[in-house]
Amino acid sequence: ADDALATAALGTPVALDETLAGVPLVAHGAGGWRVPHPLWRTVDAVALSPGERKAVRLPAIDHLVGQHRYDDALALAREAGLDDMVPEVLRAACINPERPAVGRLERWLDDLPGAARGSAGAALAAGLHAALTHPGAAAGPLQEAATMCRAAGDVDGVLGALALLGRVAWWRADVALLGELFPRVLELEAAGHPLAVAIAAIGRA
Repeated sequence: ADDALATAALGTPVALDETLAGVPLVAHGAGGWRVPHPLWRTVDAVALSPGERKAVRLPAIDHLVGQHRYDDALALAREAGLDDMVPEVLRAACINPERPAVGRLERWLDDLPGAARGSAGAALAAGLHAALTHPGAAAGPLQEAATMCRAAGDVDGVLGALALLGRVAWWRADVALLGELFPRVLELEAAGHPLAVAIAAIGRA
């Protein structure tokens, strides 16, 4: 961790320079990063209970997602056995304006834990991957992702999928699909969602 990650994990301000002063076998990396030697894992006196490990890792994953460090967040979730967090990380990565590259999406989808399969987050990742690699066949996966996000009450996820669907329909000159999507965006615009307002304006243009 660095100071920011340790602070997020523990829920209290942490200055690792002071906290770890005099503690042996801790490597110092760039940007204030600290890495304990694997020998520390063998010290029972500093071991955390499963509940404590989960309590510090959940906010740590949230912090990494907020920093757009999705690979680190996924790795921590998998290492901690928090497979139910994987769909949330995938969702955040897929609705971010700076969407992940095809290679990263493929790696994430290939490494999906069982608990994440069939989730809205995994459906968004699969839909985005299809839109980037096979746009002509992406409408189905993206519509499925939008449906699953709607069922989960995830408006941002729905709009992320609809925006990609609109792009695919534009590439394909599929006027019928565009006509089907626009009323759904207008419904969300009427509810005052800022992203829906923006997408509706683009649609009108």
